[in-house]
Amino acid sequence: MNWEVNVEFNFWLIVRVLALVAFLLFIGVLVLFVVEPANFGGAVIANSSSLWFSLSIAFMATVSSLSLFLVFDPKKFWYFMVPLVVGKATSSLTSLVLISKHYSAPFLQMNMLGDGLIAIVFVILLFFAYKKIKLW
Repeated sequence: MNWEVNVEFNFWLIVRVLALVAFLLFIGVLVLFVVEPANFGGAVIANSSSLWFSLSIAFMATVSSLSLFLVFDPKKFWYFMVPLVVGKATSSLTSLVLISKHYSAPFLQMNMLGDGLIAIVFVILLFFAYKKIKLW
């Protein structure tokens, strides 16, 4: 019995630590993106790209806030992992498609790997939440 309680505590601690790391990374990228967007695309924000710049900032703010909720109370807000996974997997797959179309900029490769890894880790955490804790 004690072992099961300890496993549950360790699971939520892992979720909390990974969410904190994700939050810090998201905030760091968000700040860098707002301060100097040209570092991410190699171009200055123009009229036609300003919408995408705005949506990118909104996405980073959203995943940052989802991660922050998970840091404070992962057991209560475990379901916030679902939109986090969807957003990060979509971002990673979009980068993969762009790379396959010969837009192989280094930031796309980093985004594909980074967001893909975050999505995979949180899918695994959701699986363990389902199996061990019986959340659903």
